[in-house]
Amino acid sequence: MLNKSLSLSETKYKYALDQLEEFKQIDCDNADMISKLMAETQERQQVYLLSVEKFQASRRVFSVQAKTLIDALSQEKVNLVIQRSKQELTKGLTTYALKQNIQSLKIRET
Repeated sequence: MLNKSLSLSETKYKYALDQLEEFKQIDCDNADMISKLMAETQERQQVYLLSVEKFQASRRVFSVQAKTLIDALSQEKVNLVIQRSKQELTKGLTTYALKQNIQSLKIRET
């Protein structure tokens, strides 16, 4: 009975050691996986942060360009161009002068 009990205890002890080794291996595998996932996450974070920086820079450029466009199309500036063009067109009463003034208007548009 004592031998059977000792044999059973040894079997349970070996089984426990095997499980312990298996858990250590799983823990090691998990640590490797966690390291890989952390590295991948950090890489993705860097890509994201670069994208945010590029977006912010593009947004600043867009804001400046939008303000420039709005300023160029302001009511006062459009009225000024119309007044100036009207004055230039009324200066020359000949067909040639009108054509020249119209050509100068086309050049200013581009």
